[in-house]
Amino acid sequence: MLMTLMVKLVPTIFLALPLLGATVTIEPGDNIADSFLALEANDSLLVGSGIYAETPELLLLLEESAQAGIAVTYAPFIREESALVINELMAKNDTTIADNYGEFDDWIEISNTGTSDINLSGYYLTDDVEDPFVFAFPDTVISPREYFIIWADDNPEQGSMHADFKLSSSGESLFLLYSLILVDCVTFPELDQDISYGRWPDGYGEWEILAVASPGAPNEGGGTGVESQDTYTMQLNMENPFGSAGIVNLQGNPGSAQLDVYDINGRLVDSPFQGVIVSSEFFSWDTSALSCGIYLLRFMQGNQTVTRRITIIK
Repeated sequence: MLMTLMVKLVPTIFLALPLLGATVTIEPGDNIADSFLALEANDSLLVGSGIYAETPELLLLLEESAQAGIAVTYAPFIREESALVINELMAKNDTTIADNYGEFDDWIEISNTGTSDINLSGYYLTDDVEDPFVFAFPDTVISPREYFIIWADDNPEQGSMHADFKLSSSGESLFLLYSLILVDCVTFPELDQDISYGRWPDGYGEWEILAVASPGAPNEGGGTGVESQDTYTMQLNMENPFGSAGIVNLQGNPGSAQLDVYDINGRLVDSPFQGVIVSSEFFSWDTSALSCGIYLLRFMQGNQTVTRRITIIK
């Protein structure tokens, strides 16, 4: 059972994490079922998210506490729909994408599925419900249909998008909160190296193992399909937001390739790669000459083009 005793006072016990919302107090001798009528309309908050105990188990715990002569106060998690979602994750990144230090760390992708900008100040990520504020997002904006990567590497000193925890490749739960309000969560299974788990269709679909990892870009499709060894899907992989320097990965067909960078006014401001790739090319991109803001990257091979919008922060 996932409920835990967080604070013990005499003569009251607070169960779980007392998040925003009405609390229910049960005194010794109270009828448990009657006391919980107020929560029946919110049963969905107690079931199936990986964070809540199912109602029968919760009632049993409360009843045992009440029978022991202890008053019990329970504040359920409040869940609100949000345009900001956890969209994809990888718990064992060996070769897929490198961070700004050239390290292949666990990563989590969030996406703004709405139509308005979202300021990430006040949002948090955690893999421990008893410690909801493990990673605090920086004060930056994610635009509609934009994808940000958080490195779950337990190295927060490496930058504002590096979290103070790692993902377990054997599977665990991950929670996205705004202040003390749960806005999204996922429980993922055991994952092999370089296998991502994400939403399909992109942004709002069910969670499943994806055929192709797409950090910082729309999820391309579900199912663990096998691709031809002679054909490569063009991909532009990099962290987003991007710092003053970092690693970019271009994947495509063998041959000439070019990466151009445009500012929001459509002006070409950089061409960090012009050359030949075999199938996958990693290179370092220095953005120190560029101002903070939103940029459009265009990866071109022949008549094929892949575009990405990123935010540079420093």
